[in-house]
Amino acid sequence: MTDDQISGPAPFALWTDYTGVLTPPAAELLRAFAARVGAPGHALREAMAQVSGEHGGTLPPDAGAPWSAAVEAVLEEEYGVVCDLSRAQEIWLDLCRPNRVWIDRLAELRAEGVFIGLLTDLPDGREPGWLRLLSPLLFDAVVRRPSSAGDRLPLREAQAAAGRPAAECALVDASGARRAQARRAGWRTIAFRDTPSALAEVGRLLDPEVAVPA
Repeated sequence: MTDDQISGPAPFALWTDYTGVLTPPAAELLRAFAARVGAPGHALREAMAQVSGEHGGTLPPDAGAPWSAAVEAVLEEEYGVVCDLSRAQEIWLDLCRPNRVWIDRLAELRAEGVFIGLLTDLPDGREPGWLRLLSPLLFDAVVRRPSSAGDRLPLREAQAAAGRPAAECALVDASGARRAQARRAGWRTIAFRDTPSALAEVGRLLDPEVAVPA
């Protein structure tokens, strides 16, 4: 896609989620986290789900000492696993490495005139260093969303930030629940399963007449 192919306003404002899109997939992050803290993956996943509810399987953005102590207790009482989760937030953020291919393409699209926004459940000041550095250069707007999958997404706030109606906004997200919510609000959605297929879908969305290799 070239500058000539996006002439005038781009057809969609493109919003990307954080976990599993800008970072490795949640399942991959959890495997790496389990290996780092020395806990069996299945036990850690179940203990986190028991403590975190809908957020189970990923680290809640506000996870602190009480969360770590609760997960440690479940691991020991129900699985006989003893591990130290006192540095859980630090370890998790260290594992959330940037998806360079996706980020580079977003930067190209923004330079071509596409509005690029970030939906994230990370509280201000809790982002990894690389995201804090990149955000002003990569995103036209950052909108905070709730952590729980069932909570209402701030879609109207995102539309206002982009200056676009729902029909001209698109969300790229690994979560089926969030994509369904966006579709019900009139947004277009792209399922992020892997980087090449998501890039192909973005290309077709922004310029349906251009063939984009998967």
